[in-house]
Formats: sequence, structure tokens, C-alpha cells
Amino acid sequence: MLNERIFILITRLIYGRWARHYDEHHSPYEDSTMASLGPFRLSANYCFVLDHRDAGVSLTLPLPGGKLHLSYTVCLGDEPIRPSGWRAWRQRPYRPVPPASSEEFPL
Repeated sequence: MLNERIFILITRLIYGRWARHYDEHHSPYEDSTMASLGPFRLSANYCFVLDHRDAGVSLTLPLPGGKLHLSYTVCLGDEPIRPSGWRAWRQRPYRPVPPASSEEFPL
């Protein structure tokens, strides 16, 4: 019951007038919608092949050594594709590796 209410809330926020950067993706297997609401990114997915619907909200926070991603996903249906619940992960900045000199690897 609570999962359904959270799913409805997120989808209403996506289609609401406050949401920005609205985007849709349609495939033969799944429809996806995404939007931004201030610093939050909202998404909803509807799977046609399986009995599955999910919606999520995420927030990205900049840190001195990269970024911190926080997200919450709610899944409905009998065949879940994505796990429900909280997720947090850290993304470090990309640092390219300097190319090796040709002297190290002669051809």
C-alpha cells in the first residue's frame, strides 16, 4: 500500500508543472519517463513483458573527492527487475592514465 502511494507521488511529480527537463524513452519492452525537480531526479519505468513498474528519486551531491549519489526506488508487480529500497554510492573523478612511452613497449 505504501509502495503504491510512493509510486503515484513520484509519477505525479514527474508530470507536474514544477518538473523540468522532462524526457521519455519508448522501447518494445519498456516505457521510461524522467524529469528534474530542483536538485532531485525523478524516474518511472513501465515494463510490458513482465509484471513490473518502478519509480525512483535520486540526488547527487558534489564532494571534494568526487560525487555522492543517493537514491530510493520503489517497485510494484510480481516480477521485479530492479531492487527496491535505498542505494548510495560514491563516484570518483576521472583521471586519465598517461600514455606509456614507446621505449617501454617496443614493436
